[in-house]
Amino acid sequence: MANRKKILVDVFYLKVALTGIRSYTLELVEELKQENTSHEIVIYPSFEKLSKDTSYLNSPTLLFRLFFHVRYFMWKQVKLPYLVWREKADVLICPDYLAPIWPMKSLIKLVVMHDHMFWKYPQHYNSLWRWVFLKLMRWGLSGHAKIITTSAYAKGSLEDIFRKSEIHFIYQRHRALPDSHSTIVNKLGLEGQHYFLHVGFFEQRKELLTLVKAFNLIYREQKDLKLVLVGKTDQGNDHSVIDQIKKFVEAKDIGEAVIIPGYLPEEDLPTLYKNATAYVFPSKDEGFGIPILEAFQFGTPVIVSDAGALTEVGDDAVMVFPVGEIYELSKAMEELLRDESLRKEYIAKGKKRLLHFSKGNFGRGFLNFIHNL
Repeated sequence: MANRKKILVDVFYLKVALTGIRSYTLELVEELKQENTSHEIVIYPSFEKLSKDTSYLNSPTLLFRLFFHVRYFMWKQVKLPYLVWREKADVLICPDYLAPIWPMKSLIKLVVMHDHMFWKYPQHYNSLWRWVFLKLMRWGLSGHAKIITTSAYAKGSLEDIFRKSEIHFIYQRHRALPDSHSTIVNKLGLEGQHYFLHVGFFEQRKELLTLVKAFNLIYREQKDLKLVLVGKTDQGNDHSVIDQIKKFVEAKDIGEAVIIPGYLPEEDLPTLYKNATAYVFPSKDEGFGIPILEAFQFGTPVIVSDAGALTEVGDDAVMVFPVGEIYELSKAMEELLRDESLRKEYIAKGKKRLLHFSKGNFGRGFLNFIHNL
């Protein structure tokens, strides 16, 4: 077939990816493999090898993380170009911002850039590492390269940065979390409790202190309420967010009500979602927002800020408050806490909205795009 293409997908970053990029890459590979296509799909490195090498995943050791960056650079700029040449690939998909810097004129590079955070929030990253990373990112767009992103919002943001590049957005699908019978609710002392949930890194843009302050306003009236903040608390060795939260919690004497279990394995999340009063996403900037879809899957009402792509993803199935407004957020949380019929209404809307990100649309979108190149 004249239009048959060989597509190589680079999944090396799964060695360290924990949240968004990990979900995106796993969803993409699963969808591409299951689609009925004339194109040939090749995955490197193999999932079997990745599953056996977990030494870098969530490593607290600086030396390990530095060693990974060296290996990552060698993979992107040496091993991956060799594999492209050896496999005679027509298309290379890099789901992690970076592609080889070599033009490789017979190759089309599809580089996935999930958001504009590296440019908008430089203070969140090591300055030297960020400088090198951004250089490699731009150099990776040499030759026949196109940028793929996750939402219309992210596309608009990236167009201001890469004015000469071709940018397209393809909605990723919801990779359904397997239901589990985790005992995490009991372990955290949440059995029979009302609690609000957030899952994600402790970064300044996530506005977690806003969430804690809004929770405090409700907690003063209802002492059997909890707030659960799941996620890695030292993103990029930045402890400022967790330090701010701890300081506020201590000042208000609400330590027993604010539960911070740190990073939890994926099998614990379904139980936490299912039993939560609501999921709260107060971030001031997001390129997509996978936890919205995870909450929809398990029948959890969702509250989001009006920033980034959150309302684009949630549409009318989420409650919305003005970003950074503590009192407005507390009002939304209290409404869902008090009004069972409202909770049921948003649960039903969430199930319906989830269909827009259902199986097949994601991989088909990629393959249709590739087919028309």
